[in-house]
Amino acid sequence: MKTKIWSEFMISNFPMKHEELTKFLGIQPTGAENVGDITQTPKGKRFEIKISLWRIDSGCDKYLPFESQIVALLNKIRPFKEKFIEIGSKYGLFLNIIIHTSENEVSPYIGWESTVMKELAEYNASWGIGLSIYKAGEDDE
Repeated sequence: MKTKIWSEFMISNFPMKHEELTKFLGIQPTGAENVGDITQTPKGKRFEIKISLWRIDSGCDKYLPFESQIVALLNKIRPFKEKFIEIGSKYGLFLNIIIHTSENEVSPYIGWESTVMKELAEYNASWGIGLSIYKAGEDDE
């Protein structure tokens, strides 16, 4: 399995419906959930959403390098930057980065240029990296 990487900005715990947040930001999310919505797991278990969530992903190929994922996401939201900064100062704005690889794969490089770091800092978002490592054959496509 080749390493896959994807990134997304998430806004959580906002008091309005996600449709109102979308209208304010001026950009369509990749996905959104309101408190009280009922959803279902892939195995069919139903549950109620406890935390509002709005997310937008980079939309790029998951096989692109780490920094390319972040730059693509920034390019997508940059026209709406002031709105994201405003929302981020009130509610939780989080940059979520997922790396999905196998134990046989060369370790992916995790890092970005200082200009990218400076721009990310302007959003005042928290960020985290989720790393999933699978044994050979467990997650083959």
